Amino acid sequence: MLHLLRWPLAVFLAVGLMTNFARADVRIESTRASVSPDGSHKVVVDHVMPVMEGEADRYSGKMVVRVVDADGTTTLRRPVETSQISVIQTPKWLSPQVAACYYNIKKNAAGTLFVDLSVGGVLQVECVAPARKRAATGKIEALLTNLEVIAYGAQSERVSNVTRNGASVFPLVLKPLPVMDNAPLPLEAFQEVVDALKAWHDFLKAKNVTTWQREVASESFSPDEKHLAVLGCVEGKPVLFIAPLGAASANEGLAKTKMIKLDESIEVNCARDLRTPSSDEATEEDPPSSEGEFGGYRFTTAWKDSQSVEVIKETFETEDQALQKVPYLEVNLAGEMKKLPRAAVPNPANAGSETEPKAKTPASNQSVAPADSY
Repeated sequence: MLHLLRWPLAVFLAVGLMTNFARADVRIESTRASVSPDGSHKVVVDHVMPVMEGEADRYSGKMVVRVVDADGTTTLRRPVETSQISVIQTPKWLSPQVAACYYNIKKNAAGTLFVDLSVGGVLQVECVAPARKRAATGKIEALLTNLEVIAYGAQSERVSNVTRNGASVFPLVLKPLPVMDNAPLPLEAFQEVVDALKAWHDFLKAKNVTTWQREVASESFSPDEKHLAVLGCVEGKPVLFIAPLGAASANEGLAKTKMIKLDESIEVNCARDLRTPSSDEATEEDPPSSEGEFGGYRFTTAWKDSQSVEVIKETFETEDQALQKVPYLEVNLAGEMKKLPRAAVPNPANAGSETEPKAKTPASNQSVAPADSY
């Protein structure tokens, strides 16, 4: 059952998490060895702490997962990393083939390292789940707001997910995961994540996708809470994903997910270089400053109604001026897309005047054939 996901898959995004940590000027603290039920293997997690001016960085996010067989031979050594670590617990075996190690990052944030002997891989699952008090019952519950999954094998893959109502909804479709309350996620959660990863890989393979990336913070949800929209990059080109909410399984949800090719006037950050020129070097052709900075812009999504979503450009002008939002495209649930005329917006350099936002395509209301062409 646990061999459904084979880590040596096509490379989707190179992530620099596989570098061996240098041994010079570091202090290493190791968990106790955890012996497998049949006594054939031991798992140890090392906390690697760089030493600066004689002081070890006790919150270092560097770890090494080691598996040693009964003969004392190291059969797996996998460097992994997170933002910071406050506590690492001794690993525990969930089955004869799968061990799990809990670590705490900070308040409301924790992770589990799964070691799968059947494939010789490590699966890292990190959750941010702030505690909230229910007004009706007074019960304190943790609601998942962020989920990162990193699979380590012959290649590495990081999947950053959109969450809604305490569950991951894209690209990994999962029911709400248990709260990591000073304990690793259970075996059932591991298998659900493995299955969701496999379903996502199958989706990409069916679409002939080799590289992809989600555009962070571009997601929006339909008013009836039945669909989400999010921008991304496929082979370095902008796309729009429209996916259903509330699917019974990852396979069912992804079977109904549309991946719609957009024209390159939609400048998603994952498909362009966010170089910020100095004032002396800036020209009309230079890209804007980073998103969120005044004078910069970004593209995101917003639902017009429950049947159609718009791709909009948000421009951050000045501290005193409201955020400018200009719709570029409208796409319905069938994947039919039309370009929208861009309304004039105030020009902060000339009070009382207006200017047309710069775009690479002319303003139009041209209908386009269904664009789910991948």
